[in-house]
Amino acid sequence: MSCYNTESWQQKTKNEILEVIKSMGIDRMPTRSEVKRVTGNESLTNRIMKSGGFKAWSQKLNKSLKECETNFGNRYEELTKFRLGTWFKDVKRTSVRFPYDIIVNNKVKIDVKASRLFRGKKGEYYTFNLESKYPKCDFYIAYCIGNNDAIEKVLVIPSFIMAGKSQLSVGVNSIYDKYRERWDLIEKFESAFKDIL
Repeated sequence: MSCYNTESWQQKTKNEILEVIKSMGIDRMPTRSEVKRVTGNESLTNRIMKSGGFKAWSQKLNKSLKECETNFGNRYEELTKFRLGTWFKDVKRTSVRFPYDIIVNNKVKIDVKASRLFRGKKGEYYTFNLESKYPKCDFYIAYCIGNNDAIEKVLVIPSFIMAGKSQLSVGVNSIYDKYRERWDLIEKFESAFKDIL
């Protein structure tokens, strides 16, 4: 019998998973990246993988797996496209081959991010993976999602603000709140192209 299937290892793993669930304020099985973020290391994720994996543990604990990241992201990309469509004539979603999600009037590149509230050791915040320290878009639109999928705030952040950072963390009160609902920045940016054409 593997040491990962002994009763003490199983109980330790179960307790630590439940602690992660509690600290995140969720009622589902956490993902590998969430476990690592909460615990700060790979110890628990390794134990989960060597004792059946995340799907097996979700069944043992009677917890659902996280909604597919793609479906979650697509929802907010579509919402962004709709909102931008009220200001601009041409708003398109791009294919997955592109390093951004939406292009406005064939000029302004937008990357859409969405995060549910995370409860960590240092408080509550939303966290967004920017993929690269060198932005490949003109704007990030970050949706902060609260309980019951309510949109708590939407940040429209010029990408150059995030240059050099691969992660965006937004507290309930944040220095980034000055970009809350700043859709006008996209309009100003798009208008600037007219002056140089």
